[in-house]
Amino acid sequence: MELARSGGSDAVVLRQATRLTGVSPNAAYRHFANREELLDEVAVAATRRLAGAMNEAVLRARAEFSDDEPVRRATEVIVAACRACIRFALDEPGWYEVCCARSDDSVRAYFGDAGPRDLGGWPLGQAGPGGVSDSAAWPAHPATVPEVLRSVIALPEGLTWSPETKPEGIELALRSTLYGFCLLATTGTMRLGDHDQQAGRMISVIRAMVSGAIRR
Repeated sequence: MELARSGGSDAVVLRQATRLTGVSPNAAYRHFANREELLDEVAVAATRRLAGAMNEAVLRARAEFSDDEPVRRATEVIVAACRACIRFALDEPGWYEVCCARSDDSVRAYFGDAGPRDLGGWPLGQAGPGGVSDSAAWPAHPATVPEVLRSVIALPEGLTWSPETKPEGIELALRSTLYGFCLLATTGTMRLGDHDQQAGRMISVIRAMVSGAIRR
C-alpha cells in the first residue's frame, strides 16, 4: 500500500514489495503469480479505503441534514459521497490511481455478476433485494464506489427520480463525472490548477444536477 501511495500503480512491483516487507521473492510468488495479481490486491485495499471515506461522509451528512426538507436532505447526502470521493483522490492520488488500475479479471470479480455479492452488494445496474427505492436493503458498509453511490441514490419514500433520469442514469452520470474529474485533477491537464476551487465548482454542478432530477 505504501508503494502505491507514493507512486501509484507503476510503483507496485513485487521485488520492491518484498524488500519493504522482508519477505523473500520466492515466498511472494507463492501468494501472487505475477505483478498483476499483486496490483489487484492493492487495488482492492485502496478501493475499500475510498469506499470507507465515502461511507463516513454519508453518515455525517445523514446526521447533519436529518431535519432538512426531503429533497435537500437527499441531495446533500449524495453530494457528501461525491465530495469524499474527490477529496480522497486529491489527498491520495497514488491510491486513487491504483483503484482505477484493476485487471480485467479484477473488474469482473468486483463489479460484475459474481463479485459484489461477496462484498455484500449487488451486480452493476441492479437494485438491492428491496428495490432501488429501499435504502434499508443496501449493505451497511458498501465496499465499492458503485455500491456507495447506489446506496445514496436509493431515495427515501416520497421522493423519486424524474422519468427522464432514472437511478441507473444518475449512477452513470456520477461515476463518469467523478472519474473524469479526479483523473484530470490528479494526473491530467488540470493537475496544476487550484484543486479546491476546481472541486468546489464540480460539487456545485453535481448538486444542481442531483437536486434538479429529484421529484416529490
